[in-house]
Amino acid sequence: MPPSDELVLEFQDIYEKKTGVKLSFEDAQKCADDLVEAFDVLSKIDYREKMDK
Repeated sequence: MPPSDELVLEFQDIYEKKTGVKLSFEDAQKCADDLVEAFDVLSKIDYREKMDK
């Protein structure tokens, strides 16, 4: 599930404060989507590792 517009705007603001680079809404949305996907994969790996123990 993609992040809401509100979360994308928050990500856009945080990114600009940390890097000094203002992303377009579309670029911020793509980055936020990628982060959500990465954390989804990491959580699945963590779950599998815990279930194997």
